[in-house]
This record gives sequence, structure tokens and C-alpha cells, in this order.
Amino acid sequence: DVDARLADIAAFLDRLAARSPGLSLPKPVLAQVRSGLDRRQPLDELLRDARIWGPRQGPFKKALQRVSTEKACKALMTTARIDRMIKGAAGVGNVWDEFLQLGLSIG
Repeated sequence: DVDARLADIAAFLDRLAARSPGLSLPKPVLAQVRSGLDRRQPLDELLRDARIWGPRQGPFKKALQRVSTEKACKALMTTARIDRMIKGAAGVGNVWDEFLQLGLSIG
């Protein structure tokens, strides 16, 4: 159900905003690995280079199946915009709304 998913994402972002005033953004790992796969690099090598080990590999591999290179790159551009907003280098906007849009775009 899309409405339930949106509510879950919004609730998660609210909790994250409350606990993380100085939030730092994750590395663009998904885009890097997806791009490497497009260049026919071995997945195991890409995961090792990205430092994705053990129990993190299963969910990450599922995400790779769901997210195209184009989506991953767009998400990377969105995270860069969010980073600039956090640092005050971008125009006006609501960082948490941007996070919500990011979650919806790759969800």
C-alpha cells in the first residue's frame, strides 16, 4: 500500500530529524556499485571495494536489483543538493522534504 509506505518514510524521517541535527550524508555507494556493474566489473569485487560485508550484502544486492543506474545517479545528485542545503550553500528549501523525495525516488 503506497499510503502506508509514504507514512512509514515520513515517520522515519521525522525520527531521524529529531535525533540527527548534524546529519552527515552516506557515501554514494549504490551509484558507484551500480555503475561498476554496468561496466561489467565483478559484483564481489565491487562490494569488497565499497566495504559492504556480511549481513549488509543481502539487502544491498536487493537494492541493486530494484534501482537502475539512472535512478542511483539521480539519487546521488539529490544527496549532493541536500548536502549543499545542510551546509547553507544551496538556496532555500526544507532538507527533510528533500530526504522524503529522495526516499520516494528510490523506494
